[in-house]
Amino acid sequence: MSDDKKPSSGGESTDCAETEETETVAETKESEAVSSAQQEENGTETPTENNEGDNSHDTHKLWNSLEGKIGAVAAVVIIVIGVLFGTHVFCVHHWAKATCTSPRTCIICHRTQGKKLGHYWLPADCEYPKRCGRCGIEVGKKLGHKWEAATCTEPTTCKRCGKTKGSPLGHDVTAWKTTKEATCTESGEQEGTCNRCGQTVTQTIPMQEHTPGDWEVAKDYTIDPAGYVTPGLKVRKCKVCGKVLEQQEYTVELTTSQSNALAKAADYLSFSSFSHESLIRQLEFEGYSTDDATFAADHCGADWMVQAEKKAQSYMEVSSFSRAGLINQLEFEGFTPDQAAHGADSVGL
Repeated sequence: MSDDKKPSSGGESTDCAETEETETVAETKESEAVSSAQQEENGTETPTENNEGDNSHDTHKLWNSLEGKIGAVAAVVIIVIGVLFGTHVFCVHHWAKATCTSPRTCIICHRTQGKKLGHYWLPADCEYPKRCGRCGIEVGKKLGHKWEAATCTEPTTCKRCGKTKGSPLGHDVTAWKTTKEATCTESGEQEGTCNRCGQTVTQTIPMQEHTPGDWEVAKDYTIDPAGYVTPGLKVRKCKVCGKVLEQQEYTVELTTSQSNALAKAADYLSFSSFSHESLIRQLEFEGYSTDDATFAADHCGADWMVQAEKKAQSYMEVSSFSRAGLINQLEFEGFTPDQAAHGADSVGL
């Protein structure tokens, strides 16, 4: 009996196992069907249909995750840097120079370097109290000026700093003695004793004014044979020293008779020799007035020494003369003694 039951028991066990496997397979298929339906609803393909789509989707999700993490890290870094700079843990220093009371200091974070300079004190004087030559701060009071009264030669002066105000008093002299007279060319001098300081004082006497004289001819005008007048020059001199004080040109306007007499004088001198006197006589013989004849002789431009030479030569060509005889003859012609002697000299007498 027991042998008959064993096969029966083993068959039941086998049937149970097969039933469990069938149920598991059925559940798996049902789960896959449900998953496939959900994917279709979400617009995605099943893994069995498109593996490449799944990989791309996973990569996209991975990059999104990485970008989020990188952004978060960057935000944290920016915040940390901002905090460090905001609290001046880090600082791009902008240094202010050291002063008398402060070392070199960053105006952003107030960090310092080195030492303060310290005050550079200048002593008090008449116009300023003790002060720092670097920053200008003042301590105490100024000394004030210590004035000494003005003298003959010095103005009111501070004994401490040498500053002056006003002008010197000048010497007070009541009695002067002239030591050198002034003229119109040189200053004079006088001296006296100051009533205030007792010093001997020398003072200059200004030059005197010039004393004008009368007008006189310095250079006469000239007239050529055609009647053209070249102006002359007249001057006015000081009577004392002779200095020329004024000068000016002067000229004349010729009358018709003067012009004619001048032309006739030039005509005579072109072919013969005359003294000043003989030329006047010759023009008078021609009918000119003594004034016109004299005017022509004065302004004809003749060199009377040369005229004496020519006249002496003409006499020696026609006759023989001693020196005295030639001189007498030339004087008879109206030449002056000097001109006559010069004529005799010119011909070797």
